[in-house]
Amino acid sequence: MRITELFTAQSIALDEALTDQEQIISRLVELQATHGNITDKEAYKKALYAREAEGSTYVDNGITVPHAKTNVVTRPSLAALRLSSPVQYNAEDDGTTDLLFAIAAPENGSLHVDMLARMMQMLMNEDFVEKLKAAKTPAEFLDCIDAQEEAQFGAESFTQQEIPQSGYRILAVTACVNGIAHTYMAAEALTKAGDKLGLPTKVETNGSDGAKNILTREEIANCDGIIVAAEKKVETARFDGKPVLFTRVDDGIHKPEELIKKIVHGEVPVYHAEGGAQAAEDASGKDSFGRALYKNLMNGVSHMLPFVVGGGIMIALAFLLDDYTIDPSNFGMNTPVAAFFKTVGNAAFGYMLPILSAFIAMSIADRPGLAVGFAGGVLAVAAACAACPGWAWLIRGALFLQDPGAAAAVSWPADAAQTVYKPQRPDRRPTPLPTVTPSPALTQAPTVEPTPGPTATPLSSAVPELPKSESAGRIRSVTLKQGSGDGYVQLAAGSIKNSTEHPDADLRAAVTTQSLPFAIEKNSGEPQILIMHTHATESYQTWPDPVFDENYTARSKNTALNMVAVGAEMARVLNAAGINTLHDTTLYDAPGYTSSYQRSRAGVQDYLARYPSIKIVLDVHRDAIEDSDGTRVKPVCEIDGESTAQVMVIAGCDNGGSAALPNWRLNLRFAAAWEAAMEGAYPGLTRPVLCGYRFYNQDLTTGSLLIEIGGHANTLDEALRAGRYAAEGLVKAVG
Repeated sequence: MRITELFTAQSIALDEALTDQEQIISRLVELQATHGNITDKEAYKKALYAREAEGSTYVDNGITVPHAKTNVVTRPSLAALRLSSPVQYNAEDDGTTDLLFAIAAPENGSLHVDMLARMMQMLMNEDFVEKLKAAKTPAEFLDCIDAQEEAQFGAESFTQQEIPQSGYRILAVTACVNGIAHTYMAAEALTKAGDKLGLPTKVETNGSDGAKNILTREEIANCDGIIVAAEKKVETARFDGKPVLFTRVDDGIHKPEELIKKIVHGEVPVYHAEGGAQAAEDASGKDSFGRALYKNLMNGVSHMLPFVVGGGIMIALAFLLDDYTIDPSNFGMNTPVAAFFKTVGNAAFGYMLPILSAFIAMSIADRPGLAVGFAGGVLAVAAACAACPGWAWLIRGALFLQDPGAAAAVSWPADAAQTVYKPQRPDRRPTPLPTVTPSPALTQAPTVEPTPGPTATPLSSAVPELPKSESAGRIRSVTLKQGSGDGYVQLAAGSIKNSTEHPDADLRAAVTTQSLPFAIEKNSGEPQILIMHTHATESYQTWPDPVFDENYTARSKNTALNMVAVGAEMARVLNAAGINTLHDTTLYDAPGYTSSYQRSRAGVQDYLARYPSIKIVLDVHRDAIEDSDGTRVKPVCEIDGESTAQVMVIAGCDNGGSAALPNWRLNLRFAAAWEAAMEGAYPGLTRPVLCGYRFYNQDLTTGSLLIEIGGHANTLDEALRAGRYAAEGLVKAVG
């Protein structure tokens, strides 16, 4: 638990004109009472006076820390008071007081000592104290404390004692369109975030099977606030008079800690239900027209889907159980069993549009709109069937509306208008299994020595003529540019593409410091860098532009032609520069792509256990870019007159769930330094660093990154040159 979790904005008062100890203590008691954790304010005030009688709590530099532990405090809390003018708090104090922190702690244990120790360590920093005295709002005051605690102690809790809690401090309601995956993912993320922050959290799920874990009146009355993470309307009149944070269900999955901290810090307005009626507008009915339209539409779609899915299954069973040979023109209705399933399935589909319109209307006008919407849907179906008997377009349109963001999920490179990323087909050609080089055993250190350069890509004397067979494909060369504007963070050289929900300023702040999160020791006998390949069999074009053989999947188990060759070149450069580098040549994907990241994770963990001196782990891959017509795209630049593959560094970001990367900002700082060094030395070599919700085992070190050297349309020569320049850039980046 962090100190900032014991404050709220309501427990902080700034620039108040108080003149003596009695007024100050009375005000501090009122501020502490805003936490709802003091059962008897007079008893707590007496405990503060009793502590002052034992000796003044004045510290120094105008700071006083009144504190008391008593049985009228149910859970620990902090309050802060800044005076407009300094006062003599105690007659015997060496100086006057203008900044006070009050500590309230339960009687059992020594939590007040832990709280006091953490506060004192932070207040010894004079710059920090000056920032507190200059803060203009309670929120800014809290931000100063949070930043200082993060800088001094990171995520370290100020106490190892169990924090007493009374009931649930945070309540939440989650609901997505389908009421299946996102509803429960958000609930799980919020519950875990509450446990991590030491704030008991209860989540009510409004799933496809109805509301579960329903919040009680008593829980609502006693909580600090409620989070409503929903994409459809939920009943909110019961939250009248409580702080309520309305947000998207995705935020509950990806930003649960941020949401909970907003409640705890008092940054959420009090919600008032309009006329006491059920309402699902956000805090003050501030939904935009577009979002209100979306939520109403999704309420209809979520209720319609069971009819679509159920009807589709029934019709599929009809075709499965029917006998096609009886009457092909009546397939699906030839046998009694098939006819039954087909009839039921058709009926379910027939109700699809009336259900959709009924629940859209109910979302807009509550229960009175249900019948009107249903009748309107029936009339629409009748009209559509009369005008267009084959009204399957209605089904397809409704299903598309279920996920309107799907079209935006395709990533388009900045300078390749019709380029999309596609996974590679598995190599199905029969090839003998080679001997796979395993990770070094824990009992035996690998021999570190420069790896001989691989055989260069065989080049024909002339560009081959494009064959007329269907197995020939074209290659298009392009130099992908750096990005700018919204969604990008500019570096001294190069840039970062922000594919997260964090604002650009957050990423910019993470990379502004010049210091790396680790220090590389040159000319050391201990390994500093590990190069490995989760997808080692990825390989390159076997002849130059402008064609490729579509029957060749750009995968090879020959380590002179695949990613191992590029890794060997990078390791050679690093070792020659005095940076002790190990190269893991294991073909982690040789058994297949499935679970290759689990296998490579185990391999890296073996290395880290045997060589704790390793600071950097580089997973070296290649990209695969294709146009919509199947043309392969070659990201390439020219360096010293030679064609060179472009490279892209990928840094993962914590999403609060599947990609658990608590130190992702440190990895990103390293990625930014490497990007700037490469692009600064070799302009055009790099594409923007991609920062997105990727995992790639980057939790293992603060120097774990994935780098893509060119793509499947580049030649091995181009990739080897790029690997060499990338390694030289790394030498510059780590000093």
